[in-house]
Amino acid sequence: MGKRLEAVETPVSALEVADALAQAWRTRLGNDPSNAALAVLLAQSALETGHWKHSYCYNLGNAKATRSWDGDWCFYYADEIVPAARAELALATRAPRTDGHAGHDVVVKALPNHRAQVTLYPDHEWCRFRAFETLQAGAEDYLGLLHERFAPAWAAVESGDPKTFVERLKELRYFTASVERYLPPVLSLFGKFDKALSERVPVEVAAPLVDVGRRATLRRGDTGPAVAELQRILEGFGRLEGFEAGTFDTKTDDAVRVFQMQHIGRHGRPLSVDGVVGPATWWALLHTEPEAQKNHLVAPTSRAGLTSARARVLDLILAEHAKNVHEVPPGSNRSPDIDEYWGNTGIIGKAWCCAFVSWALKRALGQLPIGGQYHLGVARMWVAARELRMETSEPKPGDVFVQLLDSGSGHTGFVVNVSEDGQTIYTCEGNCANRLKLGQRSRSSISHFIDCIADGQGNDFPRERNLVFEDVDGSVTR
Repeated sequence: MGKRLEAVETPVSALEVADALAQAWRTRLGNDPSNAALAVLLAQSALETGHWKHSYCYNLGNAKATRSWDGDWCFYYADEIVPAARAELALATRAPRTDGHAGHDVVVKALPNHRAQVTLYPDHEWCRFRAFETLQAGAEDYLGLLHERFAPAWAAVESGDPKTFVERLKELRYFTASVERYLPPVLSLFGKFDKALSERVPVEVAAPLVDVGRRATLRRGDTGPAVAELQRILEGFGRLEGFEAGTFDTKTDDAVRVFQMQHIGRHGRPLSVDGVVGPATWWALLHTEPEAQKNHLVAPTSRAGLTSARARVLDLILAEHAKNVHEVPPGSNRSPDIDEYWGNTGIIGKAWCCAFVSWALKRALGQLPIGGQYHLGVARMWVAARELRMETSEPKPGDVFVQLLDSGSGHTGFVVNVSEDGQTIYTCEGNCANRLKLGQRSRSSISHFIDCIADGQGNDFPRERNLVFEDVDGSVTR
């Protein structure tokens, strides 16, 4: 009989997983796998575990520990899209959460076409997963599960056919997402892994990480292993695809700038959004965990001098911030609160800063003031606001700030206060370091401000203290 293990993340590299799967293949089947067959397995496993950054207890396929499972197990957060009738079965065994948070261990949200989203927390039996103490044990179980229980899909593994493999897995109910959503990332990952294995150049695996201070400063046009490492990190965050490996190209530049918009450096300062990867940006790339990205700002409590509409916006967004809304797991763009920000759009799991703005405006004001639209993209929201002449040069609490790149990528959130000298903007913004957080930004780093409340708010509200950016040289914030 197995035992319960603590659910701990066990991140591994693609090369480590490939070696473990090859050994498991030889042990079970008595021959060596082809590169294409290994690439099929790597692609599906990488998708299931966030490139193995969020693999718990070496479970390479997120396989559940059903009642017939006699090995070790652990509990961790999960969600599924299931028929509404099946969601009722999950509710039938609902109980209080055991992970230190209030609420029940299952939450159900109705979806169109008689479907439902089921969000699961420990110790609900539906989020009981297989657990292993070593990577090799996890690889042997993953390969054995596919070879035996999902045998009709195995021929596609041996032939190196990721499309048929995914289609068969769907028929066999391995995953609950649609094939349209599951297949594209598997195909993309398969191509990358197949190329890397065939050329014996593991592009997904960089050299061992070295001290931040020893890393070279990188910028657009640079090439080499350090750029490949940077790209690997950005790709692991889901921020980069379709790039030229080892070359700091336009897509890599855009991904770096968006990352800089959404993270802070070692000393809690916002990063310079310039596409240059210096010590501060390297530090942030290697320290995206919640504790490292805290800036310890305190939410303003006064609503003096603000109109009632702006006070309602601030009350709402700061109450959300107080709930400690964050992605589960980090980098997934998901959690029950975050999924709620998408409203009835039918979209979840995407970059969510703009969705939070739309949700908050709708909840606080009872309407969608920017053209009556639930905006999900920063560039389109800005274009709509500009056409309605909502741009303002005097940011005030309750306004929306916009950071925008020429490519159309960007970031957005709310202004919660402005410094005495007007050069520092205090913010509340979603999808920032994988959470809803308070921020502080140099006014010069913000492209536009939107006054979508248009209530005649003046500039006589109490200001926060000045934050001096001038004493921070470029090497600290870059």
